Amino acid sequence: MPVVELNLSFLPKPKANRYMRAKGRVFLPYKVSKSIDRAVSEVKSQYKGEPLRGMLAVDVEFILPDNRKRDMDNLLKSLWDILQRAKVIEDDGHIYELQAKKRVIKGMGGVRVVISSLAQR
Repeated sequence: MPVVELNLSFLPKPKANRYMRAKGRVFLPYKVSKSIDRAVSEVKSQYKGEPLRGMLAVDVEFILPDNRKRDMDNLLKSLWDILQRAKVIEDDGHIYELQAKKRVIKGMGGVRVVISSLAQR
């Protein structure tokens, strides 16, 4: 399996704790769903292969535009959903090793993801 490197030009809005309820239905706010759709589109333009499966190792770097508090777990949950919807990974259950970090670069924002097979490490 080749090493897959993906870059998002922005930091997707985390969807955790963003669900809205109306008339017995639960849905994501418009801005959150548009952010996820935009991220899926960017990822699909970078990866055209089959969904990755097997024992995967993932390195993630979140570039934050400011020092606002952001929960790493919520950022990762949104990222896994984006990678699955873009058909980069078959399921986030295939991730056996994860290295994630946040870095602040004033005025910038984005995500860098490197996915490889655990057997290749």
